[in-house]
Amino acid sequence: MGISAEASQAAITKMSDKLTGLPTSIDAAASSVQRFTSKNNDVGKSTDMFLALNNALLAGGIH
Repeated sequence: MGISAEASQAAITKMSDKLTGLPTSIDAAASSVQRFTSKNNDVGKSTDMFLALNNALLAGGIH
């Protein structure tokens, strides 16, 4: 996909920090971010989109 190792590591670190204590696994998050990134080619934006969607679903009571 042409994503740098640094950008990938930053995304993993951000997801790990934000998902601590939540029912969403890092594996599920990484898989979702990978799918978003395959469409928009921006791992940073994909990470933010995933975290926003995940938080919205959790706030709405969907686990």
